[in-house]
Amino acid sequence: MSDVCCVSGGYAVDAALTVQPVNTVALAGTRVRLQCTTDRGRSPGQISWTRNPGINNDVVVNFNCQSDSSFPQYSVVSTSPGQCDLVIDNASLELAATYKCFDTAGSIADAELTVIGELYA
Repeated sequence: MSDVCCVSGGYAVDAALTVQPVNTVALAGTRVRLQCTTDRGRSPGQISWTRNPGINNDVVVNFNCQSDSSFPQYSVVSTSPGQCDLVIDNASLELAATYKCFDTAGSIADAELTVIGELYA
């Protein structure tokens, strides 16, 4: 399985998020990793992720960088202080959405995930 990952840096609107997710295009069935790192608290537990659209508003897919068994299609990776990357192991058209990472200080960054299905001849 290939890994689609986009690194951003130096473009932060709010300096509290030192790495922000970027718009990503992925092929259905691939692994996607949206990155987010904060300099506040030096703990990955400072970051949560939401997905929009939800039925009426944003859906919290994880809180304080903890995987949620209610959303098995998502996991999180934290390999350094303040980092909480959202991972989708099997991208699908249903998971195409705007994803937002935010820290407890209120800094928010979002990225659009576009998923492309395979064409059959």
